[in-house]
Amino acid sequence: MRTVLITGGAGFIGRWLVKRALQAGYAVIVYDNLNVGSLENLTEMEGTFAFYQGDIRDQAHLVQTMRRHAVERVFHLAALHYIPYCESHPQETFEVNLVGTLAVLEAMREASVQRLVFASTGALYPPLDTPLSEETPLEPQDIYGLTKLHCEQTIQYYQKRYGIQPTIVRLFNTYGPYETNPHLLPHLIQTLKQGVREIPLGNLQPKRDYVYVEDVAEGFWRLGDSFETTGVYNLGTGVEHSVVEVVDALSALMNTPLQVVQDPARMRPVDKLHQRADLSRLRGVLGWAPDTPLETGLRRWLAFEGLIESS
Repeated sequence: MRTVLITGGAGFIGRWLVKRALQAGYAVIVYDNLNVGSLENLTEMEGTFAFYQGDIRDQAHLVQTMRRHAVERVFHLAALHYIPYCESHPQETFEVNLVGTLAVLEAMREASVQRLVFASTGALYPPLDTPLSEETPLEPQDIYGLTKLHCEQTIQYYQKRYGIQPTIVRLFNTYGPYETNPHLLPHLIQTLKQGVREIPLGNLQPKRDYVYVEDVAEGFWRLGDSFETTGVYNLGTGVEHSVVEVVDALSALMNTPLQVVQDPARMRPVDKLHQRADLSRLRGVLGWAPDTPLETGLRRWLAFEGLIESS
């Protein structure tokens, strides 16, 4: 049986990617330190998978794991990515994100694994009021984006120097069930679960490209399923929504009035007013792109959390 390794596989996106890989008939090795992820996210999985608790900076453990299971492909999702935490812990963020990625690359080289699919971010792009293509000059606005930029550069060096075959996926704002970090949408959902109808939020003006997590897992899998899809790809919807639009959609779905209250404690010192993906390259290569409308994704999530009835 063909085998893939997913770092961060017990986390938010990782959980859905594990499910997708198992559905495709692959054996899956999940490698996660469980600092944010949870084994509970994997309890309903059906198929052949094994779990290893470990730090992605532990190169020897990674090599041992890859060799033991004859891994043929690595999906590297593990990282620190909650931006407020990253900003207040810059050294740890560089160590986990950049040094961790270097350890994964070295482990792949030592274990003779060539194929890598790497979770990067739309946070590399500058704040432009136009669709962002993969050719847009990179200008990260925060330390998380900066670490991912260095990761991309390191991966591309390993491609040229050591023959690693990478696909770099620049993710836009992913949302849906099993989220493990208190980003905007999970913060909204948890607030609603507590019965609160006055929602404390930070910046209200920014618009983001929100992409449903199952679409993200599908995109990762399709991009990783061939050696013909190496390169850099955006993964989003190409549509942006403001914070107020998201709250209005939740209010309509729940048939409940919601009021936004601006909370200075949740204000970011630096924020982008616009961010949406140009998906021309993704569509051109795959003939596919994420297509779950925001309202549909929010409806699924609210039903999963028991806030509305399943339709």
